[in-house]
Amino acid sequence: MTDSQPPASTVPEHDVKRRIGPRRATAPAGPPATASAPAVLVLGESSSPVEPVIEPTSDPSLADATPQAADATPQAGAVAETGAASAPEPTPEPAAESKPALAEKHAESSASELQQAPSNRRAFRLEIATAHKRRRGRWLWLPRVLALLILFAVVAAIGSVVTVPEAPAPAVSASEQSRRTALESVSALRESATALAATATAPAQQAAFASAATTLKKQESALTTPRPATPSATPSSAASSSSTMSSSTQPPTQTDSSAFLAKLTASGNDAVARAQTSPGPMARLLLSVGTGQLLAADQVAAALGLPAPAQTTQQPTSSPSTTASATVTPTATVSVTACATPHQPASGTNLESALTAVASAEQEAVYAYQVAATRMATTAQSQQATDLLAQHQQAHQAALDALRTRCISVPGITPGYQLSRDFTQKPAAALGTLETQLENVYTTVVAFTPAATPADSTRTWASTQYAQAVTRATSWGAAQSSLPGIDEPS
Repeated sequence: MTDSQPPASTVPEHDVKRRIGPRRATAPAGPPATASAPAVLVLGESSSPVEPVIEPTSDPSLADATPQAADATPQAGAVAETGAASAPEPTPEPAAESKPALAEKHAESSASELQQAPSNRRAFRLEIATAHKRRRGRWLWLPRVLALLILFAVVAAIGSVVTVPEAPAPAVSASEQSRRTALESVSALRESATALAATATAPAQQAAFASAATTLKKQESALTTPRPATPSATPSSAASSSSTMSSSTQPPTQTDSSAFLAKLTASGNDAVARAQTSPGPMARLLLSVGTGQLLAADQVAAALGLPAPAQTTQQPTSSPSTTASATVTPTATVSVTACATPHQPASGTNLESALTAVASAEQEAVYAYQVAATRMATTAQSQQATDLLAQHQQAHQAALDALRTRCISVPGITPGYQLSRDFTQKPAAALGTLETQLENVYTTVVAFTPAATPADSTRTWASTQYAQAVTRATSWGAAQSSLPGIDEPS
């Protein structure tokens, strides 16, 4: 206690008690202020009480102080007075606010909160949206990854080799197989003939091999056009032998020449045989190819001094036979009197018109032979013409029978024909030209007839007549083409 302070006995007890008691006023908004030390009454020099200073504290344990502190005894106040000299001077507690002030302050606080509410809601929504984007952003990579996986699968599927079972190759028709076989044989024989012609020393043999090579080359072109490329089969034995002969520069031996002649004859006979069973257009081509090869074989045999090769089918020979055409007729199962009302042949190129053309051509040939037989240079030629005249008379009658069998009107008898001057000046050459014209007529019949059967032998008859025409033309010295009876490809 200092000298300036009055004694404690001068302060009424009830006054001290009132000053140190707890305040009952309503606390303002916010956390209540608490005292960090007991309130002490301090008297100044004028003996008037001084309001103690209470320092606020944040300790929650002191904020819950019980009212028992207000019931402190005067002794406690005395103790507090005695210790005031050593304790720090407390901060006086602010005066209690009145209820109207507290209400006004509360209203101001509520208004401030209401003003801040919109901005708080916007901030809350913004926070929610941001959180939603974050959650959604976690799965944004999934569609991209799936797209990449799909793209990778597509690229892998395109780049991978898918093994698809090959479809079975279409069956090769008999006509196509015949063409391929003939083309293989012709190609191989052409190489052999070219090699033999290049190494032959005898002029006759060289000419015969060169002529055979030219014939085979034209036949190869006819068998290839308009069909593309060459057949896929392996080369035949003739091809292997031709490569052997072409690689050698030595003159061909008799064995090589004989082997070539045998293969050439076999190829010709095979083509003619296939012509009997192939479809019409292919049959016509094969018949011409086979006949041309057989004619070439006869020339090679003559150059080599060998006998004519054996022929297994009815084919042209160097000496025409007067009975060959009599053994085959266009048909043998239909009576020639079966048709009561014949009709005119159909227009265009067909079997009816082809048979009609044969009948007219053979009638003209009969007339031409009758004229030429009396103008031949030698008796032998006259006799030959007379013998061949009988063949044409038989062929003419067979053509008429074929027309009547099909109920087609036969052409009328022509009393005479205007022949060229060659029939009086060069009758042999004129007859040779006439026979080559008949070749084309008969190959046309072959092209429009079905395969030969016992019920219809028209193709066999036409093939035989064609072969005889080729033989007769050759016997009269007519030059034969590589494809007798067919226009050669340019």
